[in-house]
Amino acid sequence: MSAGDETGWDETDTGPPGAGGFGEQPTLIRGQRGAPPALLAPGTRLDRHVVQGELGRGGMGIVWLAQDELLGRQVALKTIRGSIAADGASFRAFENEARMLACLNHPNIATVHDLIVHRGDPVLVMELLDGEDLASRLERGPLGVEETLRVGVQVAMGLAAAHQRGIIHRDLKPANVQLMSSGDAKILDFGLAREWIPGDVVELDGELAGTPAYMSPEQLSGKSLDGRSDLYSFGLLLIECLTAHRALVEGQT
Repeated sequence: MSAGDETGWDETDTGPPGAGGFGEQPTLIRGQRGAPPALLAPGTRLDRHVVQGELGRGGMGIVWLAQDELLGRQVALKTIRGSIAADGASFRAFENEARMLACLNHPNIATVHDLIVHRGDPVLVMELLDGEDLASRLERGPLGVEETLRVGVQVAMGLAAAHQRGIIHRDLKPANVQLMSSGDAKILDFGLAREWIPGDVVELDGELAGTPAYMSPEQLSGKSLDGRSDLYSFGLLLIECLTAHRALVEGQT
């Protein structure tokens, strides 16, 4: 997680955040949720983590820099923004992201270390990522063929690992790909991900969630989809890498 991460939905996202297949499991947060979380001042302690400052924020969450005092490393803490903390669908999407990422261990997928509770609200403890997100990089122009291939291969490997574990991302876009200073690319934000049995389809039952300009036709239909929906989004991402322009206008398929 980094300062460039959108930490969830932005103004281009549509529909309520989906709870996903894991929504049938018992909630990770026990008891009643507390009041919408206030901004975390430097020095605030969350379990063994001490907040050092804010890294960035987006439509759904705020990301904080913190020090893990037990393991002696810096981490990123992701909290729900106070204005939507009481919304049940957003809360479930946050828990969903924790479950999905906890199932995945791959160098091209951002790692979640833990899910803790602060004053009754969930906090994701994630690896601290440097660099910038792909959307920010593309604001300066296209990547070129060689760099597009390098980034594309790594994103494809992350997607393949998720699909092999039965997870569809459903919101693959440049803002959800982090370009590390090491040259690695990591897929971010699994808040809209759904559990999937390869060879089968996921029934959406009319649910529309994602970013329209990157959604596959079947995702926009709200009926059913499978892992190929992510591949459609991946293709649009590659075109944008080469051109620095979105392949589709909002909702066009």
